[in-house]
Amino acid sequence: MNKALSLLVRLQEHIHQSGGTTIRRALSPAVLRLRAQIPQEYLCRFDRLTRQGRLAVAPVSESGACGACHLLLPAGDIWMLREMSSLLATCPHCGCYVYFKPRMEKAAKSRTAAARSLETEELSRLAAAVRHGRAARQWARA
Repeated sequence: MNKALSLLVRLQEHIHQSGGTTIRRALSPAVLRLRAQIPQEYLCRFDRLTRQGRLAVAPVSESGACGACHLLLPAGDIWMLREMSSLLATCPHCGCYVYFKPRMEKAAKSRTAAARSLETEELSRLAAAVRHGRAARQWARA
């Protein structure tokens, strides 16, 4: 995960743990230290979304939906997030920063392999049923 993104996630967690939805309510020393480490261009979007009462940083769900607005991300964006983990991407629908949790990334890859093996099994069953059907029809004709 990108360093700036991990700092933004921690900043959002500190703000929500303090019970504040706005930055002013949550200006603790820990929050100030985190804000000092984050580049200003990222903080502008973060502050704007937080002032609106929305999530500024959200994980992408297993189905490929933004964790803030729950709309599906384009396939190209999902691919970029998976392949380039250092990329700081935003949701095209709500504008929040999105990321894949590291565990989810591994789970998605293993789930894809499991789905492929199931598809292979189903195709072999279907082929066997077709062969069986042809043999039954040939036997009935004779």
